[in-house]
Amino acid sequence: MGFGQSIKTVYSKYATFSGRASRGEFWWFLLFDFLVNLVLMALNTIARNAGIVSPETTTPAVHLLALFNLGTFIPLLALYARRLHDTGRSAAFLLLFLIAGLGALILLVLCASAGQPGPNQYGDDPVDTGRGAQSFGHPVQPAQQASYGRPPYGGQ
Repeated sequence: MGFGQSIKTVYSKYATFSGRASRGEFWWFLLFDFLVNLVLMALNTIARNAGIVSPETTTPAVHLLALFNLGTFIPLLALYARRLHDTGRSAAFLLLFLIAGLGALILLVLCASAGQPGPNQYGDDPVDTGRGAQSFGHPVQPAQQASYGRPPYGGQ
């Protein structure tokens, strides 16, 4: 799953806490979320440092940042829940967010782990497309054995 497809999938499953999400869907959407936040915070900093707005007022970038984060909060929670489901864990692990600092890190590590192959109690494998092993959307080629100028053993 690519960058754009991940964003479309997460927003189309806006409040879908059931099912599974692949690591690709998870990481691409986290990258999107990070980049949008980074750009909006940079715009806010530039506006303040350039004197476009006074320190006592908020910039439009702050309002956009708040709206974006409010609009992304539920889809992000749903994505975390589906990612936990892919690893065979309950969405109750989302309560780790309540442990300041350490909880979010533990949750990130859990979501980074590989999903269970094949179907599990939460649904079908989001990566298994029925086309065999895949590597970033490309078929995996079998490894060729190096011969170093000699025929392989066994007289083949």
